[in-house]
Amino acid sequence: AIYQGGWDAAWASVSLGSVLVAEAIRLAGLNGARWFDFLRGTQPYKYRFGATDRLDETWLLPSGLGGLVTRLKFAGIRMRRGELIRPAQPK
Repeated sequence: AIYQGGWDAAWASVSLGSVLVAEAIRLAGLNGARWFDFLRGTQPYKYRFGATDRLDETWLLPSGLGGLVTRLKFAGIRMRRGELIRPAQPK
């Protein structure tokens, strides 16, 4: 995660936050990311970068063998849909 903790007002016209986000998106793409998650919130700057709203889900699964089987099942479904980020393949 990248957080902008403060800035010099003299640089406000450069929009350093936008530069930081654009560079983070660029680097994520170079490292094989298929999307960039802005996390929760509907701040306008996110949409200027092309963000779209996504469903935010929380799953509670049992521990033990039953939980493992359930997690693997749903991970397989999400992978087939292309929802899981796969590690970048070596070139």
